[in-house]
Amino acid sequence: MIVVSRSRNGHRPPRNLDAPLSFGMGPALRFRRIILPQILRTCLPALVNEMSLLIKASPAVAAVGIVDVTRAAVRVGAETYRPLPPLLVALVIYGIIVALFVLAQHKVERRQIAATAAA
Repeated sequence: MIVVSRSRNGHRPPRNLDAPLSFGMGPALRFRRIILPQILRTCLPALVNEMSLLIKASPAVAAVGIVDVTRAAVRVGAETYRPLPPLLVALVIYGIIVALFVLAQHKVERRQIAATAAA
């Protein structure tokens, strides 16, 4: 996340810092009210992509329970000698989890677009 936000942070025009300075905002308030929303708006798609990759390919997903789903699917397949149906169920569960992250991303992006249009 740090690498994504750092790469997006460099693409801000310097005039975005002139207005908060003219209003007397301190560095913490300027970061929270001006810089952080811009960083989140630009790096949200990249963060969701990274989260999807983590879910699909890393052992860090044990906290979500995906490793347990895969292990249960393999165990059921070994007991029934039909490995494909349980693995297809595990695939559907993976798909649902990734779809939830993508839907959350779309909702956040819609809110950001609506807030930008209203401002």
